[in-house]
This record gives sequence, C-alpha cells and structure tokens, in this order.
Amino acid sequence: MSIFSSITVLQQTKDTYLGALAIIRVGSIILYRCEISMAGFKTAREGLVALWRTFDSDKAAGWTCTIQINITDEGEYHLEIRNQQCILHDGPAEKPDLILTTSRDNWLAICQGPLHPFSAFMGGRLTSQGDMAHLMKMQTVFKFS
Repeated sequence: MSIFSSITVLQQTKDTYLGALAIIRVGSIILYRCEISMAGFKTAREGLVALWRTFDSDKAAGWTCTIQINITDEGEYHLEIRNQQCILHDGPAEKPDLILTTSRDNWLAICQGPLHPFSAFMGGRLTSQGDMAHLMKMQTVFKFS
C-alpha cells in the first residue's frame, strides 16, 4: 500500500501565496484534503484565482471557450477553457468568445458572494460582449460564493 501526499501552490506572488491544496491518500482513498487560502482578497486577480479554484472539470465536459475579464480600474485577464481544464492568464485574449467588463469592487463582490453574477449583469454592473451561452455556462462550471 502506497501513501501519496502532495501540496500544490495554486498561485504564488513575491512574498505570499494565495492558496494551496494539500492531499494525503492511501491508494485511491483520500484521507485528508485541506485547502489553505488567504482570508479575503483585495485585487481582482486574487478574486479570479479564488474563482479559478472552484472550476468543476466534470461540468466543463465539451466546453471550449476563452473568456476575457476587463477590470476597468485594474487590468485585463482571461480564462482559457478546453479539454476540461481552465487556465488563468494575465492580459487580454487574442480572440475571446466572451468579454466581461466591470470594476474591481463589483468583481470582488461577485467573487466573494454579496453580488450574484446575474444580478450584476441585470443591474448593469457587469457588461458582456459575445456569446451569452458562455456567461450562463460559467454559473454551472464555477462556484460563485
């Protein structure tokens, strides 16, 4: 019987990390799983990393798209989703299927839970360009608090 343990740093910056996942297993049985995360976040990128960690690869089966997120007072990022994987990139996408635009405060409220993405969209606090089906799919593939 082999014991496998791992700690994966999800995102590392100069002096700190935003989160890590620790797993200890015996064979195929997970004995211990712990997510270590930073309490709260202040930047849109930190919110995106937190959202990225909730990606459900099973629910993303057959879904391929590139989603660009423009944070008006911080910067541009994009999520590349294909083969049931999600990769977070800094900067704009070459050919996004969906572009979301909002402020940092609105994005943090969406990622931390007080603001539901649909409410933000309907209230004009989140705008989109492109295929709306991708916006709807995001709500099933990512867990918004």
